[in-house]
Amino acid sequence: MGAIPVVVIGGWDPSGGAGVARDLLTLQKLGVRPSAVITAITSQDARARGRVFPLDPSTVTAQIEAAWPRTPPVVKVGMVYSR
Repeated sequence: MGAIPVVVIGGWDPSGGAGVARDLLTLQKLGVRPSAVITAITSQDARARGRVFPLDPSTVTAQIEAAWPRTPPVVKVGMVYSR
């Protein structure tokens, strides 16, 4: 029996302290190999958020289609910039 697939959806924090970067690190430490979908990119450091750059919805959709496994995954959703 294989591992349950996990898809993480959220924002990218270049400092690695939050968002998809932190989710991936945490899941990997738990022995899970997740797929990731980025909804927005932030410019920030460990102390404060700077700016947020949302990705085009079609880009987010294309990532979801590429990352979605054949087996229904567990989905973790973080920052979603807009509907």
